[in-house]
Amino acid sequence: MPPPAWGNYDKKILTQGGGATGWGNSMYSSLKARLDDYKPAGWDGVCWDWETVGSDHTSDGLNALMRATKEAGLLNILTSTAEGPYQWNAPNKDATEIDWSLIDYFVPQMYGASGTLPSAWETYAQYWVAGAGKPTIHDVTFAAIPMEKILWGMPAGTCGQATKYGGSGCIEWAYSPAVRQWTQV
Repeated sequence: MPPPAWGNYDKKILTQGGGATGWGNSMYSSLKARLDDYKPAGWDGVCWDWETVGSDHTSDGLNALMRATKEAGLLNILTSTAEGPYQWNAPNKDATEIDWSLIDYFVPQMYGASGTLPSAWETYAQYWVAGAGKPTIHDVTFAAIPMEKILWGMPAGTCGQATKYGGSGCIEWAYSPAVRQWTQV
């Protein structure tokens, strides 16, 4: 599917995934097989919305998808919830082998399901700044992510609150209950 023809954007980023998506090696392989179609269709990059991890997830599988994305010449963005994937079904909870050099930006989504800034957001921000080698609230351990790769995902109008944590900047997310999700029938 090509990007929409309306709008004036510097980059057109295709979002893949979301909350009900089980990220695992079978999904990584399936997505990897489609990457060669994205650039010719008009996309400049991909935003992988990595929120739940399936039982067949491995860091090697995720790294293979991230490497293939870069090899396809696409901007590579990985988003996740504030604490990382909120559901981790893989038996191995060691995520220290994720190769962050393959990812252009990591965007921890500091907003809650309603699109507002939850009271615990700074606890999560502090984890991404200084929590390397320590388990998350889901008992998953990540390696340090280079700060220049972090873009804080904040509700609209709140980016200024994230500047004290460093990173490369902020992406503002606007929530509207009026926005409908399109499904193919």
